[in-house]
Amino acid sequence: MTALLTGRRGLVLGVSGVNSIGYHVAQKLRELGASIAVTCRPARLASMGPLAAELCADVYSLEVTDESSFVAAFDALGRAGPLDFLVHGLIDVPEGVLAGSILDVSRDDGECVVADRRLPTCPAAAAPEYSTARRRADLGV
Repeated sequence: MTALLTGRRGLVLGVSGVNSIGYHVAQKLRELGASIAVTCRPARLASMGPLAAELCADVYSLEVTDESSFVAAFDALGRAGPLDFLVHGLIDVPEGVLAGSILDVSRDDGECVVADRRLPTCPAAAAPEYSTARRRADLGV
C-alpha cells in the first residue's frame, strides 16, 4: 500500500466496533499513512481501547444527540493539532445490532438504522481544528 496520506491527520466519526464502517475506513486510512483519531459513543468508550491501539488512534467520546458533546470532543481533539480531513460515519444503530452478523439484522432493526442528521454540526465544530493549509488547498488558493 502507498503512503498517500503520510503527514495528514484526520478524524473518523462513528467507530463503534470491528463491524462498523467507521472502523474499516479508519483501518484503511492508517494503511495509507494517515494519522487518525476516532470518535465513539460515551457508552462504548471503555471498550474502544484495543481497537484504538490497533488503529494507533486517539479516541474521543461523542454523543451525537448532544451538541455540547461535539464542542467538547473537537476542543480536546484540537489540542493535538490541526485536522486535514474528517470522515462522517455517524449513524444511529440500536444497541446490540452491530454485535452480530448483518444477516441477523431484522427488518425492524434495519428500519431504525438511519444516517445521522447532524452532518452540519461536524464541520462547524471541527472548523478551528481544520488546518489552514488544507482549507486553502480545498479552495484552490
